[in-house]
Amino acid sequence: MKTKFKFLSLSLVVVLVLSIGAIGCRRAPKKVTPPRNNTNNYAPNTDMNGDDRNRNDNTNIGTNRDRINDNTNLGTDRNGINDNTNLGTDRDRVNNNSMLERSDRIAKKVAELNEVNSATTAITGNTALVGVNLKNNTEGTITSDIKNKVQATVKEADPAITNVVVTADADLIERIENVGRDVRNGKPISGLTQEIEEIIRRVTPNM
Repeated sequence: MKTKFKFLSLSLVVVLVLSIGAIGCRRAPKKVTPPRNNTNNYAPNTDMNGDDRNRNDNTNIGTNRDRINDNTNLGTDRNGINDNTNLGTDRDRVNNNSMLERSDRIAKKVAELNEVNSATTAITGNTALVGVNLKNNTEGTITSDIKNKVQATVKEADPAITNVVVTADADLIERIENVGRDVRNGKPISGLTQEIEEIIRRVTPNM
């Protein structure tokens, strides 16, 4: 009986020793070290956390800002719109040049008449306002015959003119010359129309 008990006790001791040895030999879990060249701030095969997503979103926002800045180059397109707006000034310049050319051509033809010393002309629409300085005329009057000659000469020089207003009044001639001077200085025709119409009313009140 004692022998059997000793054998059982010895067996238990052996089992206990083997168990302790097995526990002592178990390997500790290996610590995962992220690669040194990993610049993404997260370990491989792991999900990005919220901060990383936000960081990427911010980067994308930066890209979007760049894209918005690219669209800001539409400022060039705005400057195109402003340029188109400036076309109004260009049109005025073209209109001025056209009026000057036509007015000079008409005045030159009228001045070639035997009864005329000099002539000045302003145009508005299809109407020509002509001031004539007549030979041997100090009263500022004009005969119907001379007026008809001037009107025929104007329409021949510029077929687009259908109405011709003629005056020999010194004051009105000076006002017509001032209109021509303003046009040459670049003042828009639209700003002179009222003055021209006022002169026309002075010459022909019933027109």
